[in-house]
Amino acid sequence: MEEKMTICRSYTRKVNLGNYESEDYFSSRSIEIPIDTTIEDTKKISEDLFVLAMTDVERDKRKMASLREEGSNVISSEKLKQILDDVGNGRPILIGDYLDLSQEQIGKVQDEKRAYKRKEYAKKKEKK
Repeated sequence: MEEKMTICRSYTRKVNLGNYESEDYFSSRSIEIPIDTTIEDTKKISEDLFVLAMTDVERDKRKMASLREEGSNVISSEKLKQILDDVGNGRPILIGDYLDLSQEQIGKVQDEKRAYKRKEYAKKKEKK
């Protein structure tokens, strides 16, 4: 079996949005190569991995900036409707979905959770 080594390159970027808010972006790329790879080839592979990681971050940064400029929500209104339906029926939502919500959408979800809890409380009272 041939010995291998791993090259890993990462890129991170913090964007200040103002009002003590920021967005953090991170990408990491790695590859296993034979241990006897030349230094020149190793340097080229390392540089290529760095460019890939940097491209990932900058693409995501531009996408988020575009969404902010459009005033778009990170998630679609259809996805929000599904989340509200899940919460309204007592089903949990995935943390990833919750993290993608705008502040306004989080407020709607919290309102729906409160309404569900009131409904459940009323059902329990009726049974007594």
